[in-house]
Amino acid sequence: MTNAFFDRSILNGPEFGIVSRPDLVSAAREAGDADFDMLIACTFNYDAHSSEFDKRGRIPVFKARMNADLHMVDDVRSNCGENY
Repeated sequence: MTNAFFDRSILNGPEFGIVSRPDLVSAAREAGDADFDMLIACTFNYDAHSSEFDKRGRIPVFKARMNADLHMVDDVRSNCGENY
């Protein structure tokens, strides 16, 4: 078994908004130009057309959806003593 190392490019989406297919295409193109091996897109929401986009040329695109609970970190911290 060989150890494979990949150069990954990461796209962080907006906190309030969506990542559209043109955003993914642009990021994948830029990742390919910079000689990365893959693109990982992390965001709260994607538009409907981006769901079918998973590869641009040789660059695979992995989409990770962040949970909306991440918006509540400060509330959870401030109420931590009250919850237990």
